[in-house]
Amino acid sequence: MSRHSQKARRSRASLFPPATFVTMVSFAAAASTSIRSAAAFVPRTNPSTRVRSASLLSRSFHSHNACLLRRKTSAACFKRHRPWEEKLSSPPNRAIPSLTYNQFHRARALFSSSTSVSSKANFEDDLIANWRTDPTLTDVYHLPTLSVPAESVHSILKNGSIVAPYLASNISELKGIHPRVKLVRDILTSSIQDKDDMDNPSSSSTKKKRKLILLDAHQTIPPEVQQELNSLNILPGPPFELPIPQEQQTPHRILEKILPADAQPPPTGYEQVGHVLHLNLKPHHEPYGRLIGDVLLDKLSPSVETVVTKVGEVKGPYRTYDMEVLAGRPSTDVTVVEHGIRLHFDLSQVYWSTRLSGQRTRSLDEDILPGQIIADAFCGVGALCVRAAVEKNCTVVANDLNPAAIEYCRANALQNGVDDKIQVVCGDANEFITSLGHSKDRPLPHHLMLNFPLASVDFLHNIKHWPIEKLLEGLPTVHVYTFARGDAETNKTPADVSKEMVAIGLLPSLGASGEDSVKALADLVCNVRAREVRDVAPGKVVMWVTFQVTRDLLQVMQE
Repeated sequence: MSRHSQKARRSRASLFPPATFVTMVSFAAAASTSIRSAAAFVPRTNPSTRVRSASLLSRSFHSHNACLLRRKTSAACFKRHRPWEEKLSSPPNRAIPSLTYNQFHRARALFSSSTSVSSKANFEDDLIANWRTDPTLTDVYHLPTLSVPAESVHSILKNGSIVAPYLASNISELKGIHPRVKLVRDILTSSIQDKDDMDNPSSSSTKKKRKLILLDAHQTIPPEVQQELNSLNILPGPPFELPIPQEQQTPHRILEKILPADAQPPPTGYEQVGHVLHLNLKPHHEPYGRLIGDVLLDKLSPSVETVVTKVGEVKGPYRTYDMEVLAGRPSTDVTVVEHGIRLHFDLSQVYWSTRLSGQRTRSLDEDILPGQIIADAFCGVGALCVRAAVEKNCTVVANDLNPAAIEYCRANALQNGVDDKIQVVCGDANEFITSLGHSKDRPLPHHLMLNFPLASVDFLHNIKHWPIEKLLEGLPTVHVYTFARGDAETNKTPADVSKEMVAIGLLPSLGASGEDSVKALADLVCNVRAREVRDVAPGKVVMWVTFQVTRDLLQVMQE
């Protein structure tokens, strides 16, 4: 037997002495020495980047390999794994980092003050082209492990097991990694032995296959769990070095590293419409828009082929906005599948919000009955119209001022086989609402949809032109989408404010306050309801307000 093997056997035998059951407490002093030695091994040049000691098993349970979890940064150093008895006398191996991206951006700032536009563009192109190969983007974790008999691995990993709370899958930094980190790793059969084999080296059990299970270094296994693991022949394993290359990391994690301080934190919100990823970059992100777009495109492909950002606000009668392509192919012609319905349109020519999908589903599930008549004054590309026709066999009269949206609505109805159920009109919403109930092809609807949050309430006065006698066939329900903010001074919620906006829009002739108008609608039995749809800005939300058009309401509006 070699000198090294004899030394290793003596070391392991000292952890699990023969003939006696060694308690975990007996190793506490030695473990304390080990961890202090490991702490002394950490470079002291930058306290913020010191390796944090975080033993997963308590000191008594794995004193021979108190393990450290750290991220590899430009100031971090590798730590050699050594037995806890060995003195740490030699200096650590230092990882030589490449130029970091904060240095890149500092150089860029200096560079931009004295170079031409073309040179600056070339520098930006180089920055975008080279971030994928920068070695400093790789994270390295030193994780503690358990050495487990191969036949016990499945029971150890299942939910509810005694080890489940301490597995590496619980490490927050590793969540979102793709592909997911494998918790089970192979181990050399000679590196860890069963404690029973320490007494009998010739035992055939030394050849049993074992596996390593990676653990969370932020957690400490309590003594009672340690004892149970020990009884199951589950032992402390050697530290495991886990590299996470940039290819496995999330876009947000990459952007945290490569964006300069003035662009932190990275953008978090985006909307995917077909193959297009749509951002609303904040002003401090805009100088780095191409870099942000390139990272997102790289990480989210192949489902994302184009990254754009909105330029300015939604504007004009068509509710569209300008956009800039940050990365990918310059195409905004998309196909969206919503609850099995295929919708095709050019995102740059029409209004679209994926976030309203949930509200459309809720309206179809809770408000719209099979076979009813729907009138949509701002139909867009026909998402609700086509779904109502397909899912509820509804008859739909659809209108929009945008000619492009109308063409897409017609095409989507045809594509989904419901073109015979949807009548599409291109025109002003005032005229469309006024005309309802006055002809066979414009019947009084069961539901009128007004999805134009910027100005829906301005169109409510047109309801007064509806024929009262047609109400005998049923009470129409109007669905109004509007922006609203709560009022802290009057203690009014967005729901209160939106109800008042609708009430004033319906009854402007009363000249009453919002509260009085709401009370008037209640007296007219209009059954006004409101609920929040989504946030659009701090304190600003889109509200859905619905009410019934009663005979008494029409009489008051027509007076």
